[in-house]
Amino acid sequence: SKAALSSNFVRCVRQDKNGLIWIGTDHGGINILDKKKGSITVLKNNINDPYSVSQNSIISLNCDDNGTVWVGTYKNGISYYNPNMFKFKRSPLFYDFNLKTEVFDCNSLFVDKSDNLWIGTNGKGLIKYNEKNRETRHFRYNPKDPASISTDIITSIFEDHRNTIWIGTFL
Repeated sequence: SKAALSSNFVRCVRQDKNGLIWIGTDHGGINILDKKKGSITVLKNNINDPYSVSQNSIISLNCDDNGTVWVGTYKNGISYYNPNMFKFKRSPLFYDFNLKTEVFDCNSLFVDKSDNLWIGTNGKGLIKYNEKNRETRHFRYNPKDPASISTDIITSIFEDHRNTIWIGTFL
């Protein structure tokens, strides 16, 4: 096509409720494909704009039914965008994890049927976040607890028709 991506290294793709295709790239930010217009809009981090996406290496995306697009980044946590805000905003989770002392890679994002945001990290376990009441629950591997998650590297998250959350892990 005439429209070109800002990077050929694509890590994730999601369609929002309006039919726009959100494409997360490595070092190229977010590319939004409007299939009707045949155009691509590129959203990148701007160090002078606190409302831009927090990082240009996008690892995971999730588009929820409310129109919010959650963006997991490489070593810079989560940003989110809602068309009613007209800007990106750092998730409250960004402030819960002091990024100067803790690296926060976001491998996977999933919003369940109860509107909980599940965040799979690369070495920091699994986080369940409820935006309405701002509650956070952190699941970590504990070798002394056989009921804990099997590793702190989460690769995928899915909810089945019985509302069971399935977690994919590394090894």
